[in-house]
Amino acid sequence: MRCKSTIFCVAILAFSVNHAVSAEHNAETITVHGTRVIASGYDMVSAAVQTVELDDNPFPATTLTDALLELDGIETSGQGGWFQVFSVRGVSRNRVVTFLSGIPIYTERRAGSSVHFIDPALLERATVISGPATSIYGVGAIGGVVQLEASTISAPRFGLRYDSNGDGYSLYGGTGGETYSLGVAYQKQDDSEAANGLLLNDHGERWSTLYRQQWQAFGGKLELLAMPAKLDDVGRVNADFYDGTVTETPEEQHLPLRLSYTDNRFWQAAVWLHDSEMTTVTTEIGNESNAVENLATDYGVNLHRLLPGEQWNSRIGVEHAARRSVNADESLTDLNTMIVTERAALADGEEAQLGLFAETETVIGDSTLQFGLRWTDIEQSAAGFSSISDQAVAMHAGWRYQQNDAWMWTIGIGSAYRFPALTERFYNGMTARGDLLGNADLEPEQAVGIDLGLHARVGAGVLRTQLYHQEFEDYIERINLPNRTRTYVNLAEGEIYGAELSYRWNWNEQWYSELSGHYVHGESGEGEPLSEIPASRAQASVGVRADRCQAELRLTHRLEKDDVGGDELLLDSSSYADISASCFIGDHWRLSLVSRNLNDELYRLNADEQSGFARGRNIELVIDWR
Repeated sequence: MRCKSTIFCVAILAFSVNHAVSAEHNAETITVHGTRVIASGYDMVSAAVQTVELDDNPFPATTLTDALLELDGIETSGQGGWFQVFSVRGVSRNRVVTFLSGIPIYTERRAGSSVHFIDPALLERATVISGPATSIYGVGAIGGVVQLEASTISAPRFGLRYDSNGDGYSLYGGTGGETYSLGVAYQKQDDSEAANGLLLNDHGERWSTLYRQQWQAFGGKLELLAMPAKLDDVGRVNADFYDGTVTETPEEQHLPLRLSYTDNRFWQAAVWLHDSEMTTVTTEIGNESNAVENLATDYGVNLHRLLPGEQWNSRIGVEHAARRSVNADESLTDLNTMIVTERAALADGEEAQLGLFAETETVIGDSTLQFGLRWTDIEQSAAGFSSISDQAVAMHAGWRYQQNDAWMWTIGIGSAYRFPALTERFYNGMTARGDLLGNADLEPEQAVGIDLGLHARVGAGVLRTQLYHQEFEDYIERINLPNRTRTYVNLAEGEIYGAELSYRWNWNEQWYSELSGHYVHGESGEGEPLSEIPASRAQASVGVRADRCQAELRLTHRLEKDDVGGDELLLDSSSYADISASCFIGDHWRLSLVSRNLNDELYRLNADEQSGFARGRNIELVIDWR
């Protein structure tokens, strides 16, 4: 049930400001000390790295997207709800690679990878890497990389969360010690409402677990990570819901596993597995019901070595990733005659990638130079199609100049590739958007990009600015065909460019503020707008820390968007406020009260014609003990 009275909601929050949590501001902006890849410990010059803490955040995240939206250049993409995905600097879908503690998350969803199956309560932090250097992570990282790190639980903890909009709740708990972590989280919610009272079809239930075990062996550290998850009766948010077409995911299961070894000096090795199963049912009330069962088994092995030297520090590696038994079995039921028709929308899909990479850097006076190269070989196949093989080479170079203790300049250039996904090539069947017809003749996307950055201490604050520009060849665009059918084609060329700006300062020991925003624009070689380019955004926040309490107010203004792609709708401007207040009570308890969309603004998540509305005002109560 939603909080209907603005006065009542504000009164609750005003009261709780006097009892809010002592913690540092957790949306970490890059400082003048440089950037670092958390997973490998290797310094990256030609990349913009932003981190948001999930384990201890003034705005506890219900979804991963909630947390990522605190960062510059990140916006929602797709249809919303549990399966909400995001864009990085205007690039989305399979152009953004997501890692779960080193496990790449692949998907046959057309919207791109989503890690909705893991409760944010079991994640420690999320790191977004953008810029030319992301090509070192593989040919799919043409837009950026999102690294999610599973929690390390060293002592008992548990928590309870309640959401007023959707009458949702979640329970989470865990324990651990020096060598192990064990956690579990459960979430259930009914349909929430948009600001105009429309239901959003975002009900669902989720179990997610975490097991982490470490051993000292072979002169280093072995670690096993397992995060099995199960979802039931999950509603899918899209505009067709209001026209009598309902999409649900009645069951979904995931089993991510990773066994890694680090010798504490130079070697890193890992083997990983991700087995997934998902059933999606789209029902056109009174006409037909279509069920699609997606199955996939992904696995791989990585071997990295650091090569430190007196003048040059380097890193080399070999990575193999494979997808096997990628299937999409479709069952169409005529609700009038109850005749069932079955077919394979994608049968026996397979993909194998082999990647070799090398990076090196050196320091010359106040400058740091870095160069990187990655070679990838790929083979894709599916029943009824000829096997497709290809190779690609991506490169990047970066320069960082430390002008003085307060000013740092960066520049990065690089090339990147993305091979079409199995779905884009071989899928022929029903989706939540209608029929999808793959295109086996798609060419790989190619991109060349440049990134300019300034990071400086100005007055009492830290300034971060980034300017970027990417030019694409054979950009893969989804287009509409007659009878609600879509397919993919290569555009001759296109470009995406934009800017990010943030400035954070402390007024005194208690008060802090931040101003941030980003602008992004994308168009084809003919000057037509590219699809899935988000609206530009500005944000301002102010917070206070006092003793064991903290409160923060965040205001967001999204600009209107009238340069939209062929399957998109115009977006009006929108403004909304979020507020949080929390406080430690005693030595172990913490009470948090949060309102998202406090002013109950009605707005669509993005320009996608199937996009739903954003959730209306929501009051969140979080109680945890640790």
